[in-house]
Amino acid sequence: MEIKNVILDWGGIIIGINENNCVDAFNRIKAYGVAQSIADGRKDPIYTNFESGRCDAATFIKYLHTLSPECTATDVDFIDAWNAMLSDIPQERLAKIAEMGKRYRLFLLSNTNSIHWQSKMDCWKMKDNEQYSKPEDYFEEVFLSDEMGIMKPDTRIYNKVLEAMKLNAEKTLFVDDNLNNCLAAAECGIKTKNIANLDSLDICKREIDC
Repeated sequence: MEIKNVILDWGGIIIGINENNCVDAFNRIKAYGVAQSIADGRKDPIYTNFESGRCDAATFIKYLHTLSPECTATDVDFIDAWNAMLSDIPQERLAKIAEMGKRYRLFLLSNTNSIHWQSKMDCWKMKDNEQYSKPEDYFEEVFLSDEMGIMKPDTRIYNKVLEAMKLNAEKTLFVDDNLNNCLAAAECGIKTKNIANLDSLDICKREIDC
C-alpha cells in the first residue's frame, strides 16, 4: 500500500546523539556520579520520569546534583553537560525533511525532554531558505514524549498519533534508530524503517521492514 504519511524520530534520525560526550562533559565538571549513571545506561528512573513529563527541568537538575554532592558546578553547568550529548542538525537532513514534506504528510515523534528540545531550536534554521526555521515549518505536527506523558515503545503513543491526526496505519511509515520502537509501531499496523539516521532513508516498498 502506498505510503501517505511519515513519522520521523528526532534523536539519532535527525539530530546526532553521543552519550559519551555527555559522560565526558559531566566528568569535566567533576559530577562523577552523574557521569557514571549515564555511562551505566541511564537506569535511574529520573531519566524516564523527565522524558515522560513526570518531573520538570528544575526537579531533574536538582536531582542530578544529588548524584554528585561533592560537585560545586552550577545548574547552568549541569544543563550544558546534559546537552553535550546532542550535535547540530546537518543542513542536508533539513533539506531532505523539507523535500519529504512536499510528498507526504510529515510528523515528528520523539522521546525527549524540555532541556534537550529547547536547546536545539536554532538548529532548525535552513541556510538560504528563510521559510524553514523552526520544527513547525517542517512538520504538520510535533509529538514529544514529555508533553504526551508517555514514551516509545509503549504502543499507546503510536495510537495517540494515529488517532489525533486521523492516519491510516497501513499508509503510514515510522522511521526510528531504535529497533524496539519500530517493532512496537509495527504492532499498531504502522510500516517501519529501522535505520541509523535520515541520510540512508529512501522511501520505497523494499525499504520498509515490517
